[in-house]
Amino acid sequence: MPARPRIPDPRKGALEKFAFDLRQLGAGKVAVSWIAAQEDTEVSRPALYAALSGTRLPMGMTASTLLRWWAGNPDEENADVRSRDRIWGWIPRLPAGSDAHTQANEWKQRYLRLSRVESKRRAARDRSWKPTPPVQIDTPPVNSTS
Repeated sequence: MPARPRIPDPRKGALEKFAFDLRQLGAGKVAVSWIAAQEDTEVSRPALYAALSGTRLPMGMTASTLLRWWAGNPDEENADVRSRDRIWGWIPRLPAGSDAHTQANEWKQRYLRLSRVESKRRAARDRSWKPTPPVQIDTPPVNSTS
């Protein structure tokens, strides 16, 4: 039996709102399983589905892969335009000024802002972590069954 999708609650925070909106963006468009099966997709199917759960921020390549098919339009990409950016390099290949180009750029900026916020949150959490002292064993336990 397939797993039930976890629909994020957009009222819980920016990460959940991003995942919820990303899910909404993909509604009625190509399926995640189809995106995962494409030859040029470098992200696993489970990673693509996890990006829609809102439990943690997806890697840039994962978000970009979904956005390429849902906000952009690979059929409109100009293959002659080259980019060194492996993650977001497909955006400059879209026709300048097109709705797809504008929407893809907006989603990219939204992802990058959220990524900075999440990085700061993780760094603050890591700084507040205190290691537990090691357990001291002076003598080994005695086996009482002998």
